[in-house]
Amino acid sequence: MRVVSIVKQLRLIPRWFVIVVGILAAPFVLWLGVGLFDTAQSLNWHRIHGNKVEFQGHKLALPLLWRQDSFGSDAVLKLSRGAFWHPTLPLLTGPEFLEIGSGAHGPGAYDDAAALRWQTDMVASYHSNRDFAVPENLHAKSMTFYCFDRDDGDIHGGCILCEAAGTNWDVTFGASQTDPVAIQKQMQEAREILESVE
Repeated sequence: MRVVSIVKQLRLIPRWFVIVVGILAAPFVLWLGVGLFDTAQSLNWHRIHGNKVEFQGHKLALPLLWRQDSFGSDAVLKLSRGAFWHPTLPLLTGPEFLEIGSGAHGPGAYDDAAALRWQTDMVASYHSNRDFAVPENLHAKSMTFYCFDRDDGDIHGGCILCEAAGTNWDVTFGASQTDPVAIQKQMQEAREILESVE
């Protein structure tokens, strides 16, 4: 009896009201669906592969929401982070990614001097254009990454660009967050991935 009376009361709600509520709720439902799917992809990747990925004879440890997006390529490793746990809407910000490519400047490995020269030249180039760039070196067990950090928190994003001495790896990390705290968290996760290289 009670269910029948509830159904009768619901019929009294005007159709225009139901349509307006549906239109207003649709973006949230879409955001939630995309975020849950993206997070589920990352969790499933870890369920199948564990927390390590191999690339050109090296192993990298991935934090829980990170996953490998490229398979079957010896030249490029693409990693991305699940979008659901962003403090801002993932559809407005886009995912974080970490890409390691090899051979962009030829087949030979960078030595420490060449990687340091690249880092110095790139930072000087950004500074000459009045852009923000800070050099930093990340030390893994088997290599050093000569990087510069572009934390563009005021313009919705940040990135880290590196060359790895002893390899011919070029590294690009990008975060397209609007929250400076989230940008720093994702940049720190990218640093931890690079420092985990064995």
